[in-house]
Amino acid sequence: MSDERIYTTDEKISAIERELRFRHRVYATKVAEGRMKPSAMEFQIGVFEAMLEDYRKIQGTERLL
Repeated sequence: MSDERIYTTDEKISAIERELRFRHRVYATKVAEGRMKPSAMEFQIGVFEAMLEDYRKIQGTERLL
């Protein structure tokens, strides 16, 4: 990626929250249709929830260059 933009923690949190809302909706449909196992949905959403928790822990502590 040639763009050297620095993304803030708040921007990353917003993106992860948006992605989680999307994944909850899409994966629930896939599970209901039998195209995804509930355990796969739980794992994939769990990864994003863990990332969100990590970013919330460091929120407000970053220094921008």
